[in-house]
Amino acid sequence: METKYYTPKLDEFFQGFEYEVLIKEHWEKQDLLYSNKYIKVHGFSYLDSLIQGARVRVKYLDKEDIESLGWKIEKVDKLRYKLDFTKVFSKNNWILVYYTFESVLPNKLIIYNNTYTDCIFKGTIKNKSELIKLLKQLEINED
Repeated sequence: METKYYTPKLDEFFQGFEYEVLIKEHWEKQDLLYSNKYIKVHGFSYLDSLIQGARVRVKYLDKEDIESLGWKIEKVDKLRYKLDFTKVFSKNNWILVYYTFESVLPNKLIIYNNTYTDCIFKGTIKNKSELIKLLKQLEINED
C-alpha cells in the first residue's frame, strides 16, 4: 500500500504531534514541541500559514506505525473486498484490531483485553500521534 497523507486541521495539533513540512521541495519530519501552538502574530500563526499553503502533511496510521510502538502482528484476514484487511496485533495483555480499507481513510481500530471480553476502544485513529495519545489515556504501557 502506498503511504497516504492528509493536511491536518489546526485543532489536531498537540504537544508531541508528528507532521511533515515542505521545505525547499523536500518533506521534513517535525513534531510540535510546545503545548501553546496558537501563538499568533498579528492574528495569524505559523501553523495557519503552513496549513493554508498546503505545506504541512501527516501520514495516516498504518501497520508500520503500530509495529513501531511495540505491537506484534498475530494474523491478517482478508475481508470481502480484494484490498481490505483486518490485522490483529498483540502487546502485553492487549489486542488491537486494525481494519484497513484501501478505499476509505482513515482506518478503524478496536482495542480489547487479551480475552476479547472487554472492548476498551472502538473508533477512528488517523495517525500515529493520535494512537500514542490514546494509549496513554487508556494507560496501556508503551513498553
